[in-house]
Amino acid sequence: MILVRLDRVTHGFGARTLFEDLSFRVGEDARVGLVGRNGTGKTTLLRILAGTVTPERGARALSPRVRVAMLDQQIEPDGEETAFDYARDAFHELLDLMEREEALRKELERRPDAPADELTALAHELGHLHDHFARMGGHSIESRVEETLEGLGVGRSLWRQPLRTLSGGERGRVAIARLILSGPDLLLLDEPTNHLDMAATEWLETFLSHSSDPFVLVSHDRTLLDRVCTSIAEIEHGGLEQHSGNYTEFARKKRARIEQEEKRYALNLKERERQEEFIRKNIAGQKTKQAQSRRKRLEREGPLVRPQGDADRVASFDRLRASRSGSHVVAARGLTMGFGSRTLFSGLSLDVMRGDRLGIVGGNGAGKTTLLRILSGEIAPLEGTVEWGTGVKQAALDQEAADLPSGTGVLDSLWDLRPTTDEVEVRSFLGGFLFRGDEVYRKIGTLSGGERTRLGLARIIWSGPNLIFLDEPTNHLDIASREALEEALRAYDGTLIVVSHDRYFLDAIATQILWVDQGDARIYRGRYSDAREKRSAQAAAATAAAARAAVGVPGAVASPGVAASPAAVAASPPGAAPTESAKEARARQRAARDAVEREQRKQVRARKQLEAEIAAHERRLAELTAAMEDDSAKGDIAALRKASEEYGRARAELDRLLARWVEIAE
Repeated sequence: MILVRLDRVTHGFGARTLFEDLSFRVGEDARVGLVGRNGTGKTTLLRILAGTVTPERGARALSPRVRVAMLDQQIEPDGEETAFDYARDAFHELLDLMEREEALRKELERRPDAPADELTALAHELGHLHDHFARMGGHSIESRVEETLEGLGVGRSLWRQPLRTLSGGERGRVAIARLILSGPDLLLLDEPTNHLDMAATEWLETFLSHSSDPFVLVSHDRTLLDRVCTSIAEIEHGGLEQHSGNYTEFARKKRARIEQEEKRYALNLKERERQEEFIRKNIAGQKTKQAQSRRKRLEREGPLVRPQGDADRVASFDRLRASRSGSHVVAARGLTMGFGSRTLFSGLSLDVMRGDRLGIVGGNGAGKTTLLRILSGEIAPLEGTVEWGTGVKQAALDQEAADLPSGTGVLDSLWDLRPTTDEVEVRSFLGGFLFRGDEVYRKIGTLSGGERTRLGLARIIWSGPNLIFLDEPTNHLDIASREALEEALRAYDGTLIVVSHDRYFLDAIATQILWVDQGDARIYRGRYSDAREKRSAQAAAATAAAARAAVGVPGAVASPGVAASPAAVAASPPGAAPTESAKEARARQRAARDAVEREQRKQVRARKQLEAEIAAHERRLAELTAAMEDDSAKGDIAALRKASEEYGRARAELDRLLARWVEIAE
């Protein structure tokens, strides 16, 4: 079924047209990633789908009873309402039902002597309200709100704070939570990961992956697009094309199509040059008629048009050489940093060698940018030292690229750094960062945030440092710009230290990952994906150790009931001498597994028993509802009163069982 349909939509702003005669269908199985360069109209298209923007021409059709909800990146909740209440209000219809149900129950208790018809009507309405409330998941509202807020990184300490006191990022997360909890028929998400750290992004990724609800997602996060989308729709040159598969499949197909178009263009250009040469040689000779015929044919065909995709293609760089430094670039020893009573990291030691590409990751507020500033020498740690190696020449690009001179042109901003360089070489280098044609003459003050970031990085590499610090360099960049940045950094042969939450970017350029988490900082060799797998394995080992400790198994590394952290597991001496025989070790391990399995079976039995009790109470409530609605009972006031009282007790017990079931399930 088609949920929403756009037919031949044309829209723009002023003299600029974003798209023309664009048609789009969103079905009930839609899992669409909407991509395109910045400024192509992705957000506007989402707003047209949501019905908040009316197109200049064309039509939007919405199927009956379809609820569409949109997360707009420019809208954040505000006011005195608490974060928890704002998210919980996604269930306002169920909450109204709950209040009505409670009011009816009190009315039944308050009016035991009311006429039988009135008591029956009240009981009938109460039964229907309860059934509908339970069927819509009303008993799990609180736990669902808590799980969603926690998953999106809204800590419990923020739940009871007024929205106006939260940061923009925190309010953005609360808005995402409420949108998800509202359960619309179609979800429209505009850059939902803008305010999320990696953990929250991965929670959202898991939610979308397991949800069967349709969505249209605007995002520059290629890992997210790969893992949750089954089709990619691209806005390009005022039109829209949709392709099956995730983003990586789409990008591969697009590259192949562009290469094919370029080859065809090159062949056609060569053939045209051959025809024009024939015309030039023979227009006044014996083959005049043939030459004239060929000239007419070329005039009918018109000039050759270069493939449109060529302008957006990311250039490949030759090796970008940096000045040579010593083999040891940065040596950090015993770094400790914090603010007030809060410690960001403690006792951190780190060696960065020539050619290393270190990615620093962690949650919001973990201290990533602070660590970057310490390593670059911008600020001093509370404890510890940082030493740079011989011949180190460093440069940095901050999150805003604020140091660019606004009155200078793009071309001149690089040319001024190396005045003797040929203009063709400078323009060619800028082309790799998507500054082509007349764009090189634009003033820096007219550039967007993403364009300034691209130019800032181009200037840094052009100046030839051998150590580059980058703080969230992919912020404000569309996908084409991110690919240009990755291509340049892959070609750069210096040392790189970068803070980023872009997993695709880190997988493309990082050779090791420093993970900062709750005061702990650990190094992992390899890409971000490798580091994540290692941390997952460490967490699993810690959980298993905690389970063994919880049942009193000798040799466990965690205290009873306390899960060991990955850092604690890693800190265990790897080559500790065994104090028991191999046979005793196997017996101990077998006993540990048996104990864990017994505990798991016990939990399964408890859950099944609870489910059976819940089912029995639900049947009893249905029986009581039917009894109170029975016409033969209308005259028996005592029976109605007794049934109403029993209904209240059964309902209270059912609520208790449901709460217990949610607790066990977690």
